[in-house]
Amino acid sequence: WTPMPGAETYVSASNMNADPYYTKLQTLEEMGNETYPENIFLTCKYSYLDEGVSFSQENATPIVREFNEEGEFHEVRPCEVISRDDSQQLYTVQLFNHWSTDPNEVIFLYDDVIVTNFPRRAITFADDLYTTDQFLLNAFRHPIMVPDDLFPRAWMDHLDDADDTEDELDEL
Repeated sequence: WTPMPGAETYVSASNMNADPYYTKLQTLEEMGNETYPENIFLTCKYSYLDEGVSFSQENATPIVREFNEEGEFHEVRPCEVISRDDSQQLYTVQLFNHWSTDPNEVIFLYDDVIVTNFPRRAITFADDLYTTDQFLLNAFRHPIMVPDDLFPRAWMDHLDDADDTEDELDEL
């Protein structure tokens, strides 16, 4: 077995979330050309419900909201850090849609949803789809060898012979 090309630079989202270096997130401006690894993106836990749905135009103004501690934060969305308030450890973030976004919470194409006073605890790193180790082409895989006699025959999905089942059930 040999590692995949680029394995030496791979970093998982869980490692970045645990690394104290990333406690203070950088804004896009601070990052410049130095971005997060290809397989990582920021997510913000925030429930965006647009009560007054408007069909936005290209020249729409940004939708700015303040983070509300009382809200339900079941929605996890990709986001970017626009600015940071170091004194209170709060951020201003821009939210985006995720492929799994609830249709009732979709941000329209030309809308910019910006949330201020966003706490660091509601921002995490996430692995992009299909970039974790389980999707490596050369990942080590081995069948799990569970002996057939470990489970009752009646629980088995694929029985060799239906007559065997009836005989075993009669014996019980």
